Amino acid sequence: TKEHVALVESTAQGEVAFTSDTYSNTHSATAARLACGAAIDVAKALVGKQARHGAALVRPPGHHAERAGVMGFCLHNNASVAARAAQAAGAAKVLILDWDVHHGNG
Repeated sequence: TKEHVALVESTAQGEVAFTSDTYSNTHSATAARLACGAAIDVAKALVGKQARHGAALVRPPGHHAERAGVMGFCLHNNASVAARAAQAAGAAKVLILDWDVHHGNG
């Protein structure tokens, strides 16, 4: 949501502890924005057929964050952002495979 993005961007002013496992420093908003941008670039390259394979290996990882909240070290959900970018670029279907080592969100 726009409010969530604004909240993450506000962390550029100083450190914030969102939850016991998700915190930020003055560089976190920039890192999260760049991570989302990398995921978007990969999605567009795949849909536009400039690439046959792709992966965005980024930090913060993003797969745990929710639409309006941070979670599990993640500030934005890069996977869902990339999926929306792929749809906007013309993808009819998008599969998100999140292979994680624990049960639950992620």
